[in-house]
Amino acid sequence: MIDQLKKIIKSEFKRSNAKAFFFFLVFSSILWLLVQFSKTYTEVVEIPLQFVEYPKDKLIVPKAENIRVEVEQNGFQLAWLNFFKPSMKVNLSDLPADSSSLVYNLPEHRMELARKLSLDIIHADFLDTEIRIPYETKSIKRVPVVSKVQVNYAPGYSSENKGIVVPDSVTISGPSSVLDTITHISTVSTVKKKVDKNLVSKVKLQKIDPKVAFYEDAVEFQLEVQKFTERKMKIPLTVVNAPTGVTLNLFPTTVEVTFMISVEKYELIKPIDFTIVCDFSEISEEQDFFIPQIETQPDFIKNATLSPRKIHYIIKR
Repeated sequence: MIDQLKKIIKSEFKRSNAKAFFFFLVFSSILWLLVQFSKTYTEVVEIPLQFVEYPKDKLIVPKAENIRVEVEQNGFQLAWLNFFKPSMKVNLSDLPADSSSLVYNLPEHRMELARKLSLDIIHADFLDTEIRIPYETKSIKRVPVVSKVQVNYAPGYSSENKGIVVPDSVTISGPSSVLDTITHISTVSTVKKKVDKNLVSKVKLQKIDPKVAFYEDAVEFQLEVQKFTERKMKIPLTVVNAPTGVTLNLFPTTVEVTFMISVEKYELIKPIDFTIVCDFSEISEEQDFFIPQIETQPDFIKNATLSPRKIHYIIKR
């Protein structure tokens, strides 16, 4: 019984000593790290530059650029700089340029760099005086915009036109060899459904080449929408290109034109606004009928159709 008690006491003593040893080992390690990190060190760190706002009139091929800074900081600050790798945003549109490069002057931006990177300006020494970013001058061209907006109207509604884009042309820039091949810029394909009122909508432009920059990223699509209704009207036929001395009798002598027109302009249209012809030069010797064609009609009507589609005739010489 006594021997067993001794074993238990020795075992508990060993466990207590092991716990105490590890506790003091961890505690002393933490203290050592705190002491080491509290010391001041001199070290060269590299701060990456992040370029933003590329000039539209210049072609710049991005590449990694770093600022080398000799800093005198404590271990905590150095660990932050090395571990989190803070970067510095540089607005390229604001930089001065010579004939071949944009120039980022570090002494001029010293205070801004120190503030944004949380550096002690007194104990920070920038090892570079400037960063040069090479560029090529782009050509500039203005091209028309082609709308790719498809409009599906609600029943009873339509428009007298296909809509317009504002502005109707945009400025682009890029290498001359690329711009010479561009005749227009299209909008992104867009579908407007069940339209029953006027449209004013921003539409993005379709990108065409990574080397081409757009001065505008979007245009405004405008469309005037109106209430439309169907109307029918009898129109007399006119024969054209008949040989001299030939008289034709047509059966029938009129056709019915069916079309869509806005309610506002319903009463404005008259039969005289239409010219529907039968062209003698388009029939063959065996053919005993004309296919009438609408030669003129008002610009503000839509979907005009004719009935009947065949006009028979008799020649009187």
